[in-house]
Amino acid sequence: MLKKIILLIISAIMLSLPLGNRALYFLAWFGFLPALQVFCAESTFRNTGLLGWLWGWFLALGAGYWLYHPINDFSGLPYPLILVFVGLLLAVAGLFTAGWAVIFKLLSSGKKFSVFIFSFTWVGFEFIRNLIFPYYPFGFLGLTQTGFDSFLQLAELGGTFLISLITALIAGFIFKFYRRRRLRYALLVLVIIFASYQYSSGALEEAESIWQEEKRSLSAGVVMTEVPQVEKWKEENIEKNLQIMAEDSSKLFEENAEIVFTPETGLTFDYLYNEYYRNMFLVHLEESGYLMIGSQARGDTPQDSLNSYFLLDDQGEVLERYNKNDLIPGEVIPFAGVVELFTGREWHSLTAGEERKPIDFETAGGEDAVFRVLTCSEILYASPDYSELDDIDFVLNPSNEAWFGDTNLQNQMWESARMRAVELRAPVIKSGNKAKGGYIAPTGGEELTEQSRRIEADIGRASQGLTPYQRYGDYAGYLSLVMMIIIFPGLKILRIS
Repeated sequence: MLKKIILLIISAIMLSLPLGNRALYFLAWFGFLPALQVFCAESTFRNTGLLGWLWGWFLALGAGYWLYHPINDFSGLPYPLILVFVGLLLAVAGLFTAGWAVIFKLLSSGKKFSVFIFSFTWVGFEFIRNLIFPYYPFGFLGLTQTGFDSFLQLAELGGTFLISLITALIAGFIFKFYRRRRLRYALLVLVIIFASYQYSSGALEEAESIWQEEKRSLSAGVVMTEVPQVEKWKEENIEKNLQIMAEDSSKLFEENAEIVFTPETGLTFDYLYNEYYRNMFLVHLEESGYLMIGSQARGDTPQDSLNSYFLLDDQGEVLERYNKNDLIPGEVIPFAGVVELFTGREWHSLTAGEERKPIDFETAGGEDAVFRVLTCSEILYASPDYSELDDIDFVLNPSNEAWFGDTNLQNQMWESARMRAVELRAPVIKSGNKAKGGYIAPTGGEELTEQSRRIEADIGRASQGLTPYQRYGDYAGYLSLVMMIIIFPGLKILRIS
């Protein structure tokens, strides 16, 4: 049993490392080998499920170990209970891998290995996790491949789950070659890579051609800050925070930025209703263009508190407002009374926004620029209005990642933004607190910054109309479900009969 556990740990490490360093993408191609050895050799469903759950725990630890930081820093729970709670969260995530292991064993014929059963069931369970628990879009196999440009470009064709499926097929054929030592399996790996390269080369050439004709220049200021989360929301730091926002923004306006983008909740007061601090902020601000500023602000009723992002004119007047739609645990506190009983603290949930609409402003050249705000975690998955975003010039992703320490969370956020850029063939501009920020081109190319700076950003779309992924969505995920639930069981019943 110890040998099996060691193999599962090695597998989890290999599959997790690319999430923190995209240059290690190739490890995911081989990372399944140790685990598949374990599951193909296992004979009982009970042990298969237990080992699958244990492997899933290790995988969740590699993809989400940063959950420890917000729970430790802000929950108020005793330290032993913090460890228990984090362990339970990882254990819940591991249940999906346990389910995969059992289904994989059920559909397989004895100890034989089928590349297609493995690949479609793996992506099927990734998709199930996405449907059941969309607030944890981390550790997907497709996200390990952003360092391999031939696979990254496939995002415009089928998003993360298509890349997951192709990567699983490669891993499956590599394992098949390891077991059978037959050259045809290695050749199939090369065929998949070559076909992906051929498609990606053509797609890149087309995108670059359209991009050269459609792109327009925008002088954009990106504010990046390093405010510790434990200090951010203290009342005595409100003035300090607003001075940081005003001074950094003013500096970028002095450098001729047309519009400045600040991090999520850059202001820690209600910009709409707190006149005292709003006036103080505007006194410090030397604005000569548009400013996008984040603030938690009241909604239609005093009880509503929204994670808002405002477009201000050069007088500080609000022109547009976007309220974060897709809230995650932490922004929404289920069973707040129970949580308060354990922590001794009062907890309040944010209110979700209801509108998903692009924001527009006039550039220095007199043209309209249209962009869609995806606040913080909203960049981690395709927005429900993807199919309507046919005329945006860029995506804006303001974030506050100080909650999670210096971990691979920041890298997963940035790489997710690169994935969104290719899916839409539209640039992404990212500002943040304790985050990676900068500019991402529609082909995934990047201009990365960890400090506030002005960027000459090209905006526009590198696609004629909607991309295939915008039109057809996560068909790779649905196909995997159909194969797992209908096709493979049907074929097995036919073989038995």
